Amino acid sequence: MSGRLLIPVLVLLTLLLGLISLGIGTLGLDYAGWLGGETSGTFKAQLQAVFETEDGRVIGLHRNVGERDGNKLDTMCSLLLEVSDEQIKSGTEYFLDLQNWDRFWS
Repeated sequence: MSGRLLIPVLVLLTLLLGLISLGIGTLGLDYAGWLGGETSGTFKAQLQAVFETEDGRVIGLHRNVGERDGNKLDTMCSLLLEVSDEQIKSGTEYFLDLQNWDRFWS
């Protein structure tokens, strides 16, 4: 991926995390709606940094925070996006503390 694609991908990543934070489940983002609904709108995915790998993938580092049933979530995550032909083909989310994430949602 060329550097000229990093900005559009950054804009898209910021938009996606913003929609998730708002709990908007439109545009096929049912996951976003679920996160917002389960946390009474307190879930936020705060973009911290974006990196481009040598093979053209994009990594978005973000902090997830929220409250649910008296529990608080505060964990770092990354979103790895596979980009090909100027389109995002897939994305995988990784959690710094998966046990913290699982405890919050259980």
